[in-house]
Amino acid sequence: MSETLKTSHSAVSQMMSNLERRALVEIKKDPEDKRRRNVQLTEKGKELLAQVRPIWNGLQKAMAEILEQDEFNAKLISIIDNIEATFDEEELSERILRQL
Repeated sequence: MSETLKTSHSAVSQMMSNLERRALVEIKKDPEDKRRRNVQLTEKGKELLAQVRPIWNGLQKAMAEILEQDEFNAKLISIIDNIEATFDEEELSERILRQL
């Protein structure tokens, strides 16, 4: 999971613990490999995902429209460069964990 999220194992572990504490996911030991954990959304997690997904899809469509406009591309690239520099200082996952 940490590879997919491009973050450290400890950050993923903290995020999963926070989600479990909020009853959004259920974490169980893998019966075949005790080192692994299986993570599943709870009903509460599925309900939240159902609420967030349309917002996320709308955001993606809106961003795609903006990216089609050439005048915004130069500004956007500059902003993305600044964001990348900021993430070099501190990973996004660490910033998120501070907010939880």
